[in-house]
Amino acid sequence: MVRESNYALLQVGETVDRDPENVDIGSTSNDEHTGSTRGGVTKFAKPLAVLLLLGMAVGIYSVANSPSGVAGVQPSDKEYGKANENLFYEVAEDLGGSTPPPESATVTGVLSIEVANPDQFASDQAALEAVTKTVAEIAGVPVSAIEDVKMVNVDGIVKADFTINVPADQADQVADKIKNSTPESDSAILSEKLDDAGISATYPDAKVTNAEAEVPTPAPTPAPTPGPTPTPTPGCTDTPSDWKSSSGSTCADYVSKAYCTADGGYGSGWDDSSTFDDWAVNGVAADDACCGCGGGSTSTTNPCDTTGGPNPAPTPVNPCITTAAPTPPPTPAPVNPCITTPGPNPCATTPAPTFFGRLVR
Repeated sequence: MVRESNYALLQVGETVDRDPENVDIGSTSNDEHTGSTRGGVTKFAKPLAVLLLLGMAVGIYSVANSPSGVAGVQPSDKEYGKANENLFYEVAEDLGGSTPPPESATVTGVLSIEVANPDQFASDQAALEAVTKTVAEIAGVPVSAIEDVKMVNVDGIVKADFTINVPADQADQVADKIKNSTPESDSAILSEKLDDAGISATYPDAKVTNAEAEVPTPAPTPAPTPGPTPTPTPGCTDTPSDWKSSSGSTCADYVSKAYCTADGGYGSGWDDSSTFDDWAVNGVAADDACCGCGGGSTSTTNPCDTTGGPNPAPTPVNPCITTAAPTPPPTPAPVNPCITTPGPNPCATTPAPTFFGRLVR
C-alpha cells in the first residue's frame, strides 16, 4: 500500500512533458514498473547535476573576477592604507571639463628625527624615502603630494624639511593634522616605514621628536607699475587741455593704460563692450581731445621755438641809378631889410663926403 501511494504521487507530480519512454500507463503491477520509474529519474538527475555544477562554476568565476570581490570580504591592510592615503584627496572623475581643477596650495614643515648616526641617516636614500612616506602618512596625503624632502644634520638631530602640495581648501586641515600629531605616533609610523625599507636594523632607535607645519601666506600681488606719461607730439595740444572722460580718465590715462592707439583706434586695454563716445563729455571723446589718441589740435609752428623771427630787409636800392643825387643848393644868407643903398655901411642914410669936401674942411 505504501508503494502504491508513492506511485500515485509520482503520477500527479509529473508534468505534461514527461518522457513517454519511462512511463508505462498500461501496467497492472506496481512492482513491475518500479524499476522503470527509477531508471527515468536517474536519467534526469545526471543532466540536472551537470547543469547545477556548471552554474556554480560560472557564479564562482564571476564573483572572483568582480572589482569588489566576494561580498563581505574585508580589505587587506595595504588596501585600507591606500584608502586612507586619500583622506584629503577626493578627486572627482573628469567629465569633459565640467568641473575646473581646484586651486592648489603648499604646506611646509619640519620633521625632527633623533637617530644614533645622524650623518649617515641624512645621506641615506632609503631613509629619505622612508621619511617621505612617514610625512605622507602623518599628513594623511598620498606620497605623490610630497614635493620635496631634504634632510640635514643640525646639532645631532636630523631635520627633514618638506613641502606638500594640497588643494587650497584643505591646506589648513593638513597643517593642523601634522602639528597635532604626537611624537609617539609619528615614531611608530617612522619605524614601520624603515622596516618596510629593510633598514630598521641599521637605525633601530630612530624616533620623531617633533613635527611642525604651516601654510605660508602668499606674498601680495604687486600693483602694476603705471606706464610713463606720454610726451605730447610736438606741435599737438590736447583740446581742451584739461579734458577728462565722464569717468574721470585723462588723456594721459588713455595712453598709459592702452585704452587707445596713436591713430585713434582702440587699444588692448579697452573694454570691447563700449566706445569712446560712451564716455565723451560735452560731445568730445578721447579720440577728438587727446593727441595720444589721434585727436587734439596741431599748430604749424613749434611752440618750443624761442628763436626770434628774421629782421625785416631794408628797402632795395634801384641798381639802375648811376648818377649821384643832386646836391641841394645852399641856403642863402638872410638879407638885411635895412639895406636900401649900396655902400659899406648898410645902415647909412646920408652919402659920404667926397675928396674935395674933406679938403675944404
